[in-house]
Amino acid sequence: MQPMALDYDECRIAAVSEDYLDVIEEFVDLFYRQSNIPEDFCWQAIGYRYGVFYVKSEDMPPYSVGEYGYSRIPKLFALQDTTSLEASGILRVQNQPALNLKGQGVLVGIIDTGIDYTNPVFQVGGRTRIASIWDQTIQTGEPPAGIVYGTEYGRDEIDRALQSQDPFSVVPSRDENGHGTFMAGIAAGGEDPDNNFIGAAPESTIVAVKLKPAKRNLRDFYMISENATAFQENDIALGIRYLIQKRFELDMPMVILLGVGTNSGSHTGVKVLGDVINSTASMRGNAVVIAAGNEANRGHHFRGLVTQQGGVENVEIRVGENERGFVTELWANVPETYAVGLISPSGERVPMIPARILGTQVIRFALEATVVTVDYSSMDIAGSQLIFMRFERPTAGVWTVQVYNTQYFTGQFDMWLPVTEFLTGETVFLRPDPNITVTTPGGAANAITVGAYNHRNQSLYLNSGRGYTRSNIVKPDIVAPGVSVYGPGMMGRYGERTGTSVAAAQVAGAAALLLTWGVVYGNDDDMNSNTVKSYMVLGAKRDPNMPYPNREWGYGKLDLYNTFQNIFS
Repeated sequence: MQPMALDYDECRIAAVSEDYLDVIEEFVDLFYRQSNIPEDFCWQAIGYRYGVFYVKSEDMPPYSVGEYGYSRIPKLFALQDTTSLEASGILRVQNQPALNLKGQGVLVGIIDTGIDYTNPVFQVGGRTRIASIWDQTIQTGEPPAGIVYGTEYGRDEIDRALQSQDPFSVVPSRDENGHGTFMAGIAAGGEDPDNNFIGAAPESTIVAVKLKPAKRNLRDFYMISENATAFQENDIALGIRYLIQKRFELDMPMVILLGVGTNSGSHTGVKVLGDVINSTASMRGNAVVIAAGNEANRGHHFRGLVTQQGGVENVEIRVGENERGFVTELWANVPETYAVGLISPSGERVPMIPARILGTQVIRFALEATVVTVDYSSMDIAGSQLIFMRFERPTAGVWTVQVYNTQYFTGQFDMWLPVTEFLTGETVFLRPDPNITVTTPGGAANAITVGAYNHRNQSLYLNSGRGYTRSNIVKPDIVAPGVSVYGPGMMGRYGERTGTSVAAAQVAGAAALLLTWGVVYGNDDDMNSNTVKSYMVLGAKRDPNMPYPNREWGYGKLDLYNTFQNIFS
């Protein structure tokens, strides 16, 4: 039984209400935390070892790293995008009679902006290929088992909606953005000869999660731009829990596709969402595919090097006009430690701020309206030191973060600004580094992380996230076509999208074909995400003039047909 002081109906409201804070917690700390929070709360288990409290905001202090700890505040995630199946070798596999691989017997799980279930590419013979939809934004129906919010729609309800003159009066779930529909279409859409389209796994079964928008209190904490689409870490993790529930209920292998990402986090692939993904991906019959992000040349990563203890590195951030605010995170490996000072655009200096582990330090400027808060986080986050800085109402111009080494080991540290979608102005590092720009959760070791290239001219997509992780895990694992890819959009129309989420959707479809061959047809019953990754690496196309793996291409370009040629040879 999950602990909850509020009743079930109140907890349904709390999960989506702006009047409640979401606080992520590990099970090992659950009973300690229960004794330190007000009585008006709910607890929702996520999975692995995590859950989330929903607590009335009026009874709690506002979000701050000093008050709650870094990992307990949900991170916010953005969407990862702004003829390709032939380049990936998928069409040749589909059309090979001896293989007969089109995703039969495999679930493709999509966690995104929803799905247009009325689109014919998700139907066969007038009946849906969608096993279920969990819409986190609708509170009028029954939620999934063990989850307190949203509404689940099963296959029978979707089929009934498709027979209705007004489908959305029966199943009101819509994809207002179109991103989720496009992703599902590329990964698992059926054939549409009239529009010259077919998805990678056209006979797979789809399970879709429509994420609810991030709460205002979190958007305000991270100060993301007003028009940005943003989703919460705990909602994504619960989406994974739901998909795994369906996978066991239907007794079918599953591919999970994630086309969202963030620059928050240690970039080592662990803690909360990373832990949930690694655990899920290691399960027999599961594969998890993640977009590498589109941040390589956005100017949002800085790699610093201090040459001696007590040395200083000046990190310049150019802040654009009308920037509401932003956060920046500095990460370094223990036993390395750092402290920071600041210089404002007007030249006002803040000397080195002492590294106090507990409590938020607030800096106000005499000549600027800007308020900067600094938190030095303890060393238990992925074996690292974190300095979390929050710039509220930043003056446009060049800000300098002076980074002081207080305990020398290698002298290396890394800093990240938010992803492009979360910034309103041209806010960048003046000396950026395009490496280590795979967005979170793409660093999860057990997942298949996908970069993007242009299949028409064979060039790398300029903004495709580059590796490796900060802990030197090889990422991305593989690249796939992700530039001007053709697929289904809203209202039955077709269009093109660019980005690593599009590339990841193709790899997810390819993973479904491998699971059909391995698990459904009995050629490799023990397949999991790492096995699928190994098969893809086996067949990847590589430039003989380039060393592999590398930070841009991983182990090479997806070529599923070559994978099977190598298997059978």
